[in-house]
Amino acid sequence: MDMKTEDFAHPENVYPGLIHSRDRTNPEFAKYYDLDDVERLFDENGGLVDHELCWRCGLTAYNQVFTSYAPRLKILHTRANMGMWALGSNWLLKDYPNDGCSPGNDYMTQKFLRSQLGSGLDIPILRDIQLIHRPEEKTYLYVMSRAEGQPLSRVWGDLSDDAKTKMREQLFEFMCQVRRFTAEGAQTVDGGKIDDLILGNCEVYRPFCKKDYDTFYDEVVAKIEPVRKAYKACQREHKDNYEKWMRPAFSKTEPWAGGFQIGAMGGTSERVHKILPAGTPLPELLSPQEIEALLAAQSNQ
Repeated sequence: MDMKTEDFAHPENVYPGLIHSRDRTNPEFAKYYDLDDVERLFDENGGLVDHELCWRCGLTAYNQVFTSYAPRLKILHTRANMGMWALGSNWLLKDYPNDGCSPGNDYMTQKFLRSQLGSGLDIPILRDIQLIHRPEEKTYLYVMSRAEGQPLSRVWGDLSDDAKTKMREQLFEFMCQVRRFTAEGAQTVDGGKIDDLILGNCEVYRPFCKKDYDTFYDEVVAKIEPVRKAYKACQREHKDNYEKWMRPAFSKTEPWAGGFQIGAMGGTSERVHKILPAGTPLPELLSPQEIEALLAAQSNQ
């Protein structure tokens, strides 16, 4: 993505209507020139009122009227008390509060993949990512290189079926390489504890509520551990008994391919769970009238 404001020689192409002046004019004398909307910049005594126009970037009235500066920093995304900026055309800056949480899953994942895959990796990850932060500071700032090319959502409709298939296969190969990294239990990429969405769920993004994880692990996880060990021992001793528990294989290139067919209400005593080949039409669903008739018949039994 090219940023127009990087054309330093022609700011008028970015902001039409800029006034060209050969000599810089002192603000106190600007009211004697034919400049638009400068009267409101001065008080009744002729003093400059340099009020702020944008609380996000700090742009002032003086910046707006008396300079042609076009920032190469642009806000791309905001969420709660977090933001992401474009730094020119090739870099991104993420601004996160240091509220006791990690600097973010994307940073941890990129760092983990670099350390594990080494120089011979063929998984497309960012060229550079750097955390700018000290423990006592109140903000996480990290700079990352911007991925080249266009978002997939923009070009997907123009790709041929063959190109889409090759892209799916390539994604599948990347996923296979990443999935070889496993853990004994649910955790963050750097080995930390994950936030529970059921117990003590906090509706705000950041900062998260301080949860008593240790009590939860002592009271719940520690008591489940013996059961889990017994279950694994049973799996090793009676392998054949657990074969039917395995999920059927998905399509190679589309993990979501195929439909799940479940027994209709009142049809069978047990649920039929099978994956149909991709493209197989699903059986027709019962109409509301048929469902009401089945419910009425069951209630009369």
